[in-house]
Amino acid sequence: MLRFSLGMGKVVWSRRFGPDQTEWAVSALPLGGYVQMLDSRDPSSAPKDERDAARDFMRQNVWKRIAIVAAGPVANFLLAIVLFAALFMHGSEEPGTRLRATTPGTPAFVAGLRGGDAITAVNGEPVATWSDLRWQMTHLALDKGAAKLSVRGANGGQYAATIPAGEIAKTNPDSDVMAALGLDFWVGMPIVDRAIEGGAGARAGLQPGDVVLGADGKSFAHADRLRGRGARRAEPQHAAAGAPWGHRVDAAAHAGA
Repeated sequence: MLRFSLGMGKVVWSRRFGPDQTEWAVSALPLGGYVQMLDSRDPSSAPKDERDAARDFMRQNVWKRIAIVAAGPVANFLLAIVLFAALFMHGSEEPGTRLRATTPGTPAFVAGLRGGDAITAVNGEPVATWSDLRWQMTHLALDKGAAKLSVRGANGGQYAATIPAGEIAKTNPDSDVMAALGLDFWVGMPIVDRAIEGGAGARAGLQPGDVVLGADGKSFAHADRLRGRGARRAEPQHAAAGAPWGHRVDAAAHAGA
């Protein structure tokens, strides 16, 4: 082997190591890599004397040549396994099956589902994440079947709810089946992550960890209700960090202040 390069294109760093003085290099484009072998078929990399001729790729036995050629794809395959394993071990946050407040008149509301309830099974199939639930409901939209739901209520009790096959049949499997049925995942209450020094929120008394409960005299059901209120004066009600949930603090914030 004449050169082993990490990356493609112009060599930006290289060193030679080992008895054969193989060049180990880093190239400008971080896309894959390559090896340059001593090969009599290519004039630019052909052996220059008899000592180098023994290292010629074409003089190696067939099994050695197979191993050399296969080394690159096998290394890429193993690297993909390692990277995906690391990704899945780290994990990613995914919504559960707890429901946002349902809109009156939607199939979900008519079935008795309410905000804070969590669906635990669909037609006997357990669901643990929103992706699981979406998959089951989309499958039913294709089959035009009823959805018999096992539900854990917001109060901790268990109950059953059914979305009839007729309502499922009205949905389009190629669109958002969950939205058509009035199902959306729970979004928690807005929590202040950081109050910018000198900003309207900090001057209003908001502190990191505060939970915003409402604004302008109206309570929030979830964080989405806070969006869009920064463009005007708001009177946020918030529970101070570490304070009992019943304790409310009023603060005035103005985006232009």
